[in-house]
Amino acid sequence: MIEKFNRKKKIIIATICFLIVAIIGYILGTVIYFLTNSSTFLVLFSISFPFMILTYITFILGFLKFNVDRKGKLTFILFYFARFACIIISLLLCILYLYLMGTLKTSEAYYIIVSPVLYTIGYLVGIVIK
Repeated sequence: MIEKFNRKKKIIIATICFLIVAIIGYILGTVIYFLTNSSTFLVLFSISFPFMILTYITFILGFLKFNVDRKGKLTFILFYFARFACIIISLLLCILYLYLMGTLKTSEAYYIIVSPVLYTIGYLVGIVIK
């Protein structure tokens, strides 16, 4: 009973953390949009945010399903590679967007660091909540 309560409490805390990150990101993106008249930050944030949540989920599930037996280790390794797949796919989508919009060689290309920052937040939330 206590474990179930702790799990619900952890899910609530993680949801609150992700909502705070979403609110801060979209407020920052809106401010940047009104200052520079460019929606690149908002688009890159919107591309990266779902992958941040997937990274967090694979992090948590990898540790929940981890056992010493062979199946548990295999599951942990699969979730480990799934995290990297999320990161790589998101970065490729962000680079593709910048390339297609023609902003890959401009100062807006610096917004690509939005993705690694979001993954770092996802990992930190996963480590704290774990």
